Amino acid sequence: MAKPITVPAIKVNQWLTDWDKVKFDSKNRNKPQPYFYVFSIKASILKRLSKVYPRRADQKRHVEIGIQRKHDPERSEQIRNFVFGGFPWSDLSEQKQKSDEFSDLKMPGWLPTAIIANILAPNSQRGTQQIEKNHLIQVKESDMVTQLILPAEVNDKDWDPIVPPLEIIDGQHRLWAFSKDEHLKGDFEFPVVAFYDLDISWQGYLF
Repeated sequence: MAKPITVPAIKVNQWLTDWDKVKFDSKNRNKPQPYFYVFSIKASILKRLSKVYPRRADQKRHVEIGIQRKHDPERSEQIRNFVFGGFPWSDLSEQKQKSDEFSDLKMPGWLPTAIIANILAPNSQRGTQQIEKNHLIQVKESDMVTQLILPAEVNDKDWDPIVPPLEIIDGQHRLWAFSKDEHLKGDFEFPVVAFYDLDISWQGYLF
């Protein structure tokens, strides 16, 4: 069995005592954890770990579990072009991009804005499906150090969990600019802000 990947994270506590007075609803909006995590992770691994649940107007309300807009492949392709060549190179035609005449327009295409995500807790259910125990991201904390232990099979090309351990709240088009099996020359990581065990209503609130 493959050795699990461990990702170091910073735990950020962000909770005011006044917020304890908020009336939380255990059925629709549980009281959230008073912290979130900040970490960086390779784009391809983040793609494998996550799933975007788009809003579907044709779904019945009781099975609607998504908060994201419909994925726009053209927007993701624009982001992809920007990543590989920056601006204004990314706005050139394909023919001009291939021409050495415009190579001096290439710049780094940084995406420094954090992707917002949710780490699923044990027994989390989406629709009629429940996340499997061996698909969870384990959170280990000791001596003020936080480690996220990823599922051992995350790099297996055949790994395709029905309920992935990470949900994307904001940043789907940046993430979908990359293939989960893509091998990039060099390093490209995403900064991530990840909440833990947020229900869908809170995800919609953040989005």
